[in-house]
Amino acid sequence: MDTEVVVDWAARRVVGSSTKKQGAELIRADEAAKIADGLIRRERELGSHIEPDRDTEAWKLAYRVAYDRMTVTNTELRDVE
Repeated sequence: MDTEVVVDWAARRVVGSSTKKQGAELIRADEAAKIADGLIRRERELGSHIEPDRDTEAWKLAYRVAYDRMTVTNTELRDVE
Protein backbone atom coordinates (compact mmCIF):
# COMPACT_ATOMS: atom_id res chain seq x y z
CA MET A 1 0.00 0.00 0.00
CA ASP A 2 1.35 3.42 -0.92
CA THR A 3 1.11 6.44 1.35
CA GLU A 4 2.15 10.05 0.89
CA VAL A 5 4.27 11.38 3.77
CA VAL A 6 4.71 15.11 4.49
CA VAL A 7 8.15 15.88 5.96
CA ASP A 8 9.31 19.22 7.38
CA TRP A 9 13.06 19.06 6.75
CA ALA A 10 13.91 22.21 8.73
CA ALA A 11 12.18 20.91 11.86
CA ARG A 12 13.24 17.32 11.09
CA ARG A 13 9.82 15.84 11.65
CA VAL A 14 6.99 14.07 9.90
CA VAL A 15 4.03 16.43 9.68
CA GLY A 16 1.47 13.85 8.54
CA SER A 17 0.54 11.28 5.96
CA SER A 18 -2.29 10.44 3.63
CA THR A 19 -3.17 7.68 1.21
CA LYS A 20 -3.79 10.32 -1.46
CA LYS A 21 -1.46 12.97 -2.88
CA GLN A 22 -4.21 15.60 -2.63
CA GLY A 23 -4.66 14.87 1.08
CA ALA A 24 -0.92 15.20 1.68
CA GLU A 25 -0.85 18.54 -0.13
CA LEU A 26 -3.69 19.78 2.08
CA ILE A 27 -1.72 18.71 5.18
CA ARG A 28 1.34 20.54 3.83
CA ALA A 29 -0.62 23.74 3.10
CA ASP A 30 -2.38 23.67 6.49
CA GLU A 31 0.89 23.20 8.37
CA ALA A 32 2.56 26.02 6.39
CA ALA A 33 -0.30 28.35 7.33
CA LYS A 34 0.02 27.39 11.02
CA ILE A 35 3.77 28.04 10.93
CA ALA A 36 3.28 31.40 9.18
CA ASP A 37 0.59 32.41 11.70
CA GLY A 38 2.91 31.57 14.58
CA LEU A 39 5.84 33.49 13.10
CA ILE A 40 3.73 36.61 12.50
CA ARG A 41 2.19 36.39 15.99
CA ARG A 42 5.65 36.19 17.55
CA GLU A 43 7.04 38.99 15.36
CA ARG A 44 4.16 41.35 16.12
CA GLU A 45 3.65 40.16 19.70
CA LEU A 46 0.04 39.18 19.05
CA GLY A 47 -1.87 36.97 21.45
CA SER A 48 -2.77 33.43 20.41
CA HIS A 49 -6.44 34.49 20.19
CA ILE A 50 -5.70 37.12 17.52
CA GLU A 51 -5.61 35.96 13.90
CA PRO A 52 -2.80 37.56 11.88
CA ASP A 53 -3.64 39.36 8.64
CA ARG A 54 -2.95 36.82 5.90
CA ASP A 55 -3.03 39.47 3.16
CA THR A 56 0.29 41.03 4.19
CA GLU A 57 3.52 40.40 2.31
CA ALA A 58 5.22 39.29 5.54
CA TRP A 59 2.65 36.52 6.08
CA LYS A 60 2.80 35.42 2.44
CA LEU A 61 6.60 35.21 2.60
CA ALA A 62 6.50 33.22 5.87
CA TYR A 63 3.95 30.86 4.28
CA ARG A 64 6.06 30.33 1.14
CA VAL A 65 9.19 29.62 3.17
CA ALA A 66 7.34 27.16 5.43
CA TYR A 67 5.63 25.47 2.46
CA ASP A 68 8.88 25.13 0.49
CA ARG A 69 10.78 23.52 3.35
CA MET A 70 8.29 20.63 3.40
CA THR A 71 8.11 17.81 0.89
CA VAL A 72 5.57 15.14 0.01
CA THR A 73 7.20 11.75 -0.49
CA ASN A 74 5.54 8.59 -1.77
CA THR A 75 6.34 5.66 0.49
CA GLU A 76 5.36 2.05 0.04
CA LEU A 77 4.18 0.38 3.22
CA ARG A 78 4.83 -3.33 3.36
CA ASP A 79 3.05 -5.91 5.45
CA VAL A 80 5.13 -7.24 8.29
CA GLU A 81 4.48 -10.83 9.23
